[in-house]
Amino acid sequence: MKKVDNPIPAEKRWEISADQSSEIPFAYEMAIRKINPEKLKEMEDEIQEIWKKMGKKIGLEAREMCSNPNNAIDVADSLNAFSNSIFGSEFGYEIRPGRGDSAFAVTMKCPLLKKSSEWLSETSTAQSVCMNYTLSAVEGINSGYTVNYEKQMCAGDRKCVMKIEKAIQ
Repeated sequence: MKKVDNPIPAEKRWEISADQSSEIPFAYEMAIRKINPEKLKEMEDEIQEIWKKMGKKIGLEAREMCSNPNNAIDVADSLNAFSNSIFGSEFGYEIRPGRGDSAFAVTMKCPLLKKSSEWLSETSTAQSVCMNYTLSAVEGINSGYTVNYEKQMCAGDRKCVMKIEKAIQ
């Protein structure tokens, strides 16, 4: 097999790949809604399990590559880097320190919300997808931490604000 030289720069290939792959779950859900809408609730639970597993896997990879993040800022940084790799370059958080060992991840632009609106004409799917993915990712990065949403764009807020902090044991 002959190796093909790809004229598309690596950065652009990454953007295309991340953008396209993050649309797949929304495309599948749209297909389920069209083909078998009465099974949607049953399948919704399975769809959310997929997002949880994806978040957990990403979290474990982040923990391994980021030298076991051991404070809220490190966990937020790891979540940001790995989520950006999955969802594309327009995805990202501004990370702000909180009181004690906590951090805020703030975003003004969410590709999941955009994709949910484009594929499904609604935003409720983005909310559950994001919550399941993010909580599992944070737990995978460091099981001693959790995330709570203080604001959500998919609930009508102008920005998303997630607080990453020590989990109550």
